[in-house]
Parts: sequence; structure tokens; C-alpha cells
Amino acid sequence: MTDSNTTSALGDANLRGAHVIVVGAGFLGRVVAKQLKSAGARVTGTTRSEAGAEPLHAMGIEHRPLHLTSNSRQTVLTRSLADADMIVYAVSPGEEGQTVVFRDALLGVAQATNGPLVVVSSTGVYDADDGSWVDETSHTTGIIAGSERLLWARPHTAVVRCGGLYGPGRSPVAWVKNEQQRKRASNGNQLAWMNWVNVEDAASAIILALSHGEGPFNVAHTPVTREDFYGEACKLAGVEELTFRDSGYGLGKRVSSTRAQSVLGWQPRHPTHVEGLRACTKAVVE
Repeated sequence: MTDSNTTSALGDANLRGAHVIVVGAGFLGRVVAKQLKSAGARVTGTTRSEAGAEPLHAMGIEHRPLHLTSNSRQTVLTRSLADADMIVYAVSPGEEGQTVVFRDALLGVAQATNGPLVVVSSTGVYDADDGSWVDETSHTTGIIAGSERLLWARPHTAVVRCGGLYGPGRSPVAWVKNEQQRKRASNGNQLAWMNWVNVEDAASAIILALSHGEGPFNVAHTPVTREDFYGEACKLAGVEELTFRDSGYGLGKRVSSTRAQSVLGWQPRHPTHVEGLRACTKAVVE
């Protein structure tokens, strides 16, 4: 079934029937591609090699290999993306590293077309660690934040700063059943604030930004403490709660998604971690 946000976004004439290239059709990119296709867009997904073609073909989505490196020629990028009406850039660092993915390749892709561009970023650009609230006007730092600032002069460009992504295939409910992942999850301040977003909701925000957005948008459900987030995951998994080891970590930050809701009309189907984690459990059962 098509998400209501997706339907409203693709109801716009400039999106319906448009050719959208999703650069980086991985965990999030595939969901974006699927939502776009189900709502009437022509979608092509790129991955680093032909190995990523199978899951896209299974959804009836075109595949195009595109290996981004620091030496990617601008002529190659332009040729690979020349037929795109719009682009979603959802590449994760992988073996290439942040400098390549979030600076060199990103800026190259931005120059390859004049059409609307949505870049997937992270709420990790905010360096607050005292439990305070942050919004799109708050201080940012890091490689991707620097690239974001270079993109603001480009018309029709939006940046969607996602909280921690989870969903089917990347489920905290499964993590807490694994001893090694339990140790990783418990290594932190139980009272620290965390900002997560279900992958389906992140995808719907990206599609809305493609049609309606310029500038930065935070996309995360209601902030939750580490203790409460993993406590809910453990309850759904039917396992013992975590024992947290506070190794001097701070209190994190609380990310506001008010701008995405007011400007884009984003209405997440999973507004809190409770709905989001339960959806993971339902996906496993189904």
C-alpha cells in the first residue's frame, strides 16, 4: 500500500511520470525507489556494481551501475545522470569513506544536473551533546555539513538529515537478541537522548522534499532515551533488558522535526519508537 505522504507528493504534476534516479539504492534508497515507483514515477537505482541489481530488478526498478570515487570524471557523472529529471543522493560511505561520498562524489553529482536534488544527510551533523534541542539553525560540523553549505547556492536542492535508520532487515528488535550487538547497544549513557526514524518514514520525507523542499530538513521521530528505546526493543524481542555501561558519554541531543512537518507536510506513520519498533516485529511475523 502506498504511504499517504508519498501519494500526496506524487500527486504533483512535476513528479508524476518524472524520471528519478536514486544514486545509492541501498537500505534507504531501495525504499525510496519502491515508494516512487508505486506512485507512478519512472525510477532508476544505482549501486556500486552489477551485484546490486537483483533486489532492484525484483521490484521492477531499473538498475544502473555507478561507482563513485574521488577520481570520478565529471563527464562520466554527467553522462550517467543526463536523463534524470530529479535525483536522490542516498549513498552511504562504505569502503570509499566520507570524503569521497560526502564531498567529492556528492559535489560532482550536484553539478551533473540542474534538476531537483535531494541529498540524504544525518542528524549526526549536530555536535550538541548536552541533551539540548537542535533544529536546522543549530551549529553543524563535519565533512557532510561542509558540503551542505556548498550546496545552498544550488537551486532546487534539499538536504534531509535523517535520524538513525531502522526497519525490516535492520531491526533493533533483532539486535538485542545478538550478544555482540547487545554489548554495543549497552555501551553508553542510558539517559542519553537518541534520534531514530523508521526507514519507511524517512523515504516518504525524501519524496516530499523532492517536490516541495529546499534547504535542510530534520527527519526523526520523537526523541527517546537510550534506556527507553532498547527497553522497548527487548520487550518486543522477549529478552532480558540491557545493562548499560556509562563510559563517560554525554546526553546526546534532541532533534526537532518541526520544519519537515510544517513545510513538507511530513506526517510519519511511526511518530515514536514504539510504533516504529512494533512495525519491525510485524514485518518479521509477516
